[in-house]
Amino acid sequence: MYHQEFDRITAVTPLPSQRALPLLCELAGTTTADPARLNRLYRAAALTWHPDKPTGDHKVFQLLQEAYRVAKLM
Repeated sequence: MYHQEFDRITAVTPLPSQRALPLLCELAGTTTADPARLNRLYRAAALTWHPDKPTGDHKVFQLLQEAYRVAKLM
């Protein structure tokens, strides 16, 4: 699921800003979408998805980074 979402992101079709915060919450394993907690959401998700972790996934981590970047711009 996340791999397909990452594969759809290009310069022509970027990650929609309205999808960034909900995606961060999904990747962090929470339902609380609080823009004031972006750093905590990112860190929680990074602990799970970082490629160096046993549960990590390179593409999902890249998607996480893009979602975090877009959410910070909002």
